[in-house]
Amino acid sequence: MRFTTTLAALAVFLCALTAQAAHRARLNETAEMSYDVRAGSPISVETFNGSIHVRGSDDAKVHVTVTKHVQAETDEEAREAMAALRVETSHDNGGLVLKAPDVHGDREIEGGISFDITTPRSVDLTLNTTNGSIDVSDIRGDGMLKTTNGQINVLRGSGSLDIETTNGGIRAELLDVTPNRPLKFLTTNGGVTLELPSNLGADVVASTTNGTISSDLPIVANSSDHRHLEGRINGGGSELRVRTTNGTISIRTSTAQR
Repeated sequence: MRFTTTLAALAVFLCALTAQAAHRARLNETAEMSYDVRAGSPISVETFNGSIHVRGSDDAKVHVTVTKHVQAETDEEAREAMAALRVETSHDNGGLVLKAPDVHGDREIEGGISFDITTPRSVDLTLNTTNGSIDVSDIRGDGMLKTTNGQINVLRGSGSLDIETTNGGIRAELLDVTPNRPLKFLTTNGGVTLELPSNLGADVVASTTNGTISSDLPIVANSSDHRHLEGRINGGGSELRVRTTNGTISIRTSTAQR
C-alpha cells in the first residue's frame, strides 16, 4: 500500500511539473540589420543558446537576421527578459562584431539568440556559441569556430580553419588552403569528416579513443594504427591536427567545385 501511494504521489508531482512547464510564458523576436563591411575584414559573433549560420554571397553588404527567444514564469518576466536581451554591435575599421552576452542569472528564465548572416565571400570569421550549431558555406578566409553542444559544418571553404566543439560532429570541406597556416579540428563526442584539396601539403597528427581513422589522401606515415596517425601529405607543410574521443575520423579528397 505504501509503494502504491508513493507512486501515485510521484505521478501527481510529475503532472504538476509538466503543467507548470507547459504554461511558462514564451516570447520570440526577430530583427534584421545590414552593414557595410570592407572585403577581407573580420566578422566576429559571440552568442549563447543559439545557432550561427553564415553564407557567402555576391552582395557587397552583410545582412544579419537575429532571432531571440525567452521563457519565464510570467508574461511580465518574459517581456523584461526580452528587453534585456540585447545584441552589442561594433562596426569599426571595416569589420563587424556582434556580441550577445548571457544576461540571465535567474535560473527560472531561459533565453538565447541565433544569428543568420549573409556576407561577402572574402571575410575572416570568429564564431562562438554554446548549445547551438555552427554552419558556414562559401567563405574565403580564416575561420575560428567554437561551440559547446552542437555540430560544426563548413562547406566550400577556402583558407584556414580552427574548429572546436564538445558534443557534436565536425564536417569541413576546403577547396583551397592558406599555405603554412595550421588546420585544427577537435571534438569529444562526435566524428570528424574532412574533405581537403588533393594538392594539400600537410603534417598530420590524428587521434581517436573510441573509433577509427581512414584517409584516401596519400599519407606517408611515421606511425599509425586504427586510432592514431602521424605522417605527411604531399611532402608535408601546414599542420593538420584532428582529434576526437568518441567518433571516427575520415579524411577525403574534396570533389566539390565552386
